[in-house]
Amino acid sequence: MNFINIHHLIRNYFLNLLITCSIFIIGILFISCSDEQGILDPENNPQSNIIYVDCQNMEFEDGSQNAPFNSIQKAVDSSSFEDIIYVARGMYFENVTLDSSNSGTTVLGGFDATNWVRDVERNQTIINGKGIDSLFCIHLKQTNQVKISGFWVTNAQRLIMVSAASDILIERNYIFSSAGNNYTSGINVESSSDFTTENVTISNNVIWNIIGQGYRGGGIDVSIHNSNATNNIRIINNTIYDVSQDGILMGRINGLVYNSVVKNNIIIRARGTGIQFNNIAFGISDYNCVYDTPELYNGESTEFLGGLNDLNVNPLFIDIGAYNFHLQSDSPCIDAGNPISEYSNEPQPNGNRINIGAYGNTKQAAKSSTMHN
Repeated sequence: MNFINIHHLIRNYFLNLLITCSIFIIGILFISCSDEQGILDPENNPQSNIIYVDCQNMEFEDGSQNAPFNSIQKAVDSSSFEDIIYVARGMYFENVTLDSSNSGTTVLGGFDATNWVRDVERNQTIINGKGIDSLFCIHLKQTNQVKISGFWVTNAQRLIMVSAASDILIERNYIFSSAGNNYTSGINVESSSDFTTENVTISNNVIWNIIGQGYRGGGIDVSIHNSNATNNIRIINNTIYDVSQDGILMGRINGLVYNSVVKNNIIIRARGTGIQFNNIAFGISDYNCVYDTPELYNGESTEFLGGLNDLNVNPLFIDIGAYNFHLQSDSPCIDAGNPISEYSNEPQPNGNRINIGAYGNTKQAAKSSTMHN
């Protein structure tokens, strides 16, 4: 083994150690603000088969509760339509792919393997993509009816990729610290020359520290690299902080994004543009908070100046330095989302209106005060 390989191994070891320590510290802060358990549990369809995963299991494994698989990919490979995968807390050094054979699968992180009770913040289920040589942590490729929820995703070029897929839900994940090569992204959505990606909902995710080399790093990137358009993309109630390019990019290069919705999101400290649309004529963007970016909005094919109800003010996070993105009690994002959005999951008093950001319409939402009523 030569000196360069030894240096590479040592660098990766300390990088993974740093990420693990950072996750632990951040998790303590999230726990202090979390008063929920069991949120976003599956619909408990009695016909669904549950497959269990626990990275601590080093003995016999068959995916049962008493003998869980020790990798997520093993569970995915054994799944069938409408199966639900429960993944226990821990660090999973994996690059997970779901393809056409895994359509209809729901993959949920955040479980305690001692009782299989779910709490996403306390039971951190971390997918570590193993560094700059990995293209993704999770890839949904030519699949449909897939749900990904409750993971802490880190350390790959594109942390979650959706390509040539349909009817996809990506919700309530913590996506952070990409391994930037040339271009990197938190969530990347694209069609292919043979398949159209459509009906993708990205909601209630927290995305931060997406830094690519040469200032190339996007929070949520809906890119089209061929003639096939991307249809019905809904980006709702996410929080994006500190990315080296655009916070949200809707369409680039050769195609368009049709029937797209961007609402109730917070984008702060995007070093390129807060929200960029290829052509806003084919989409809706409003009730977002965009702040501390060199350029708030941009349109490539048509002019885009932001939504009429957007905010361009400091959202007032509880502790941005510690990556605690809950809203302070006097945040202007409280009760500032789209008035027709569902808000019933927010604790009382909730002002009968959804908050902007990743915790809107969740039990972790900041409560309304008299100034917001």
